[in-house]
Amino acid sequence: MNAFVILREAKDLTTGVANAKRLSRDHPLWEGSSPSSRFGMTARQLTGTTQMNSLLLNHISLELALRAAAFAQFAVAILNLFLIRIMKWKPDIERAPLFIREVFRIHVVFISITLSIFGALTWRFACEIANGASPLAIWLLVAVGLFWLIRSAMQWLHYSASHWHGNSLRTLIHWSLFLGYGAMAVVYFVAAFWRNA
Repeated sequence: MNAFVILREAKDLTTGVANAKRLSRDHPLWEGSSPSSRFGMTARQLTGTTQMNSLLLNHISLELALRAAAFAQFAVAILNLFLIRIMKWKPDIERAPLFIREVFRIHVVFISITLSIFGALTWRFACEIANGASPLAIWLLVAVGLFWLIRSAMQWLHYSASHWHGNSLRTLIHWSLFLGYGAMAVVYFVAAFWRNA
């Protein structure tokens, strides 16, 4: 369902309720009538309206979550380009053989490019995905969700606890990365499967 159709129907409902409230309680329409019929709506229409309002709220929430995930991926892509400087790895990388240095730098750049592509596609098509994803979008959402799920798991499965154990700042960073990457995976999986289950 198109967001504009949902908004137009919500506006029509609001206008109908406002018009009904203008009626005096002494008006014959009010006598012996149910609350729903006073506003010119049947119980079925009220139920449909409630479902429509819920759909609109869920659509807006999902679109905002997708845009937040896109923004987060842009941020990680930019930070990744400065990872050597942030982590003060330059002396260690300079001591590595030339081939390892070249591979490391290429991987840094290409991870940033990949995350930028994920972010750009998510940002550009967030509304369409929230409205009801196509099969192509679902495959893309699952792929990106798996990427972040695996990255989140790697935070525990790959890195040694000695990197953060006993250091409160590093422990905070470790948990923030784990939960942040996991949250992005959840957003993508919800977008892929929530309406399509």
